[in-house]
Amino acid sequence: MNTVNTCMQQQLLDSGIASSTELEQLGIGLNDEAPIIRDFTDSLVEEGRMTAFQQRRLLSSEDGPLIIGQYVLRDRIGEGGMGAVFRSLHQRMQRIVALKLLHPKAHGSKDSIDRFLQEVRAAGRLNHPNIIAAYDAGECDSGHFLVMEFVDGSDFKEILNQSGRLNIPQAIDVIRQVATGLQYAHEQGVIHRDIKPANLMRDVSGTVKIADLGLARLTSGVQWDDPDSQLTQAGMVSGTVDYMSPEQARDTSSVDNRTDIYSLGATLYHLLTGQPMFVSGALMDRLISHRTDARPPLQDMVADCPAELDSIYQKMTAVALDDRFQSMQEVLEALNALSGQHTQDSLQSDTWNPVESVAIVVENSKLQARVVEKLLNEVGIEDVRICLNGREALALLKTLPADFLLSSYNLPDISQSEFVSHIRNNMKWLSTAIVFMTSDTLPDATATRLLNRNSVHVVSKPFTGQQLHDKLQSIAQSVPTPCHLSGFDDLNVLVVDDSLVWRRRVQDVLTELGFSKFQIAKDGTEAVDLLAQQSFQLVVTDYNMPNMNGNELVAHIRKESNQREVPIIMVTTEHDPNKLMEVYQLGVSAVCNKSFDPALVRNIVIQLFA
Repeated sequence: MNTVNTCMQQQLLDSGIASSTELEQLGIGLNDEAPIIRDFTDSLVEEGRMTAFQQRRLLSSEDGPLIIGQYVLRDRIGEGGMGAVFRSLHQRMQRIVALKLLHPKAHGSKDSIDRFLQEVRAAGRLNHPNIIAAYDAGECDSGHFLVMEFVDGSDFKEILNQSGRLNIPQAIDVIRQVATGLQYAHEQGVIHRDIKPANLMRDVSGTVKIADLGLARLTSGVQWDDPDSQLTQAGMVSGTVDYMSPEQARDTSSVDNRTDIYSLGATLYHLLTGQPMFVSGALMDRLISHRTDARPPLQDMVADCPAELDSIYQKMTAVALDDRFQSMQEVLEALNALSGQHTQDSLQSDTWNPVESVAIVVENSKLQARVVEKLLNEVGIEDVRICLNGREALALLKTLPADFLLSSYNLPDISQSEFVSHIRNNMKWLSTAIVFMTSDTLPDATATRLLNRNSVHVVSKPFTGQQLHDKLQSIAQSVPTPCHLSGFDDLNVLVVDDSLVWRRRVQDVLTELGFSKFQIAKDGTEAVDLLAQQSFQLVVTDYNMPNMNGNELVAHIRKESNQREVPIIMVTTEHDPNKLMEVYQLGVSAVCNKSFDPALVRNIVIQLFA
């Protein structure tokens, strides 16, 4: 029996991807014919039972196993100096998680192992909605691993690259959420020491979560043999220069919670301006600028930036520790005071008048319903109706169109998806904003399914009147539009990608928008053949593909095919402006990020077919 094939066979069995009966029928493990395994795994990928990543890892003798402990690796979602992060499945719980595996090259380094274990200990101390949760940690034949909450979303480095800088309310909301998480971390004796856009993630519900505790310092309950005493000795420097406080640049080991305040202030500047505080010069020049140069004013870069917000940023990034905010609580108080002032301004503006709004509260607890009603009254919404279950709310909607429907996430008589479907399938209720109230973290699949629907929002319990006002105001000032578009059911769409999962995602989103006719190509060469045989009204293609990549396909369509005017949407994680410029110059109609956000896609479709 071939040893390699035996190992592959065992991984296919242990991961649950294939059954022993299937393997016996194909003779895998009983011969050494590689094409048999390749063909078999091709069929598994096509059926959606195996990811393209799993196939590559299985067929490569160098990449490592598919299974780490109880976790089946499904995709590689990130990689850094310390290790790689994989989207994985806990076999028994059937829960999607993020598994961080220490890089094999670090196995022989005691410092690397100690730093990884320190991250594990830091993560184990923390349990907060604004910090990525740690579930498990261990060691196996492949090395040390840490299992964390999987966040279905993007980090702010990617968001800034894809969508540009944030507006003022968006940036304040991000900083407030991060400050809340950091305040908790500091109370638990954990200093992050590497706050930056790339380490902040936003999930599909809008919750911001702090990631990567690889440089965290433990300040309480530290034993004399704690690795931190060796890993960050006096004079050592670690962190990210563009967000690093002057004191951390001098000596990482001696910093306190105020270094995170500085980094968060630098992050605020980047979110609002689209660039770091200091961009001129080499790394050492920028390091010196953080210590010696005046802070660049926000008001010079951001139109209509309130002087109060500029003052908050300046105080967060003060060089002298005594001139800085002394705690995240002080930062939060300053941000809340700023939001309160602008809330009063907004109440006097024409953009949203709470007094004219109608709200329905759906809560099976009368006490909880009265609490929410009181908060809505504080916000300014006087017309509040209470329903004790979902069907009662649906009946009320027939006679009383509401602006806001605030519902408990767990209803006694109807599922969340059925509740949302009833509302969204009625044209009269498309403008009603649905807000789920929950104290739990939503399951990833459920959150994605519900929150991708238009005007469906989530607010975490407990919340204050101010937080509720900010949420409702942001909803009211957006333009709610129905997801489904008419007139697209007869258009032929070509979807091109080597990932079955992504092809399904594109089809699901486009189907929700009103498209119904699809042709599938696994790469550019298949797409070329289909384009020669059929007429298409829209092409949606990935950028990175085998055989013929996205820009080569676009070039063929625009220069060689008989469908040179067909709209093309390019979906990519590529951020290199030179590569994207090349695609635009070839004639791509629009570029969309890999999440294929329904609201963004809807806007693109409207513009393309207007």
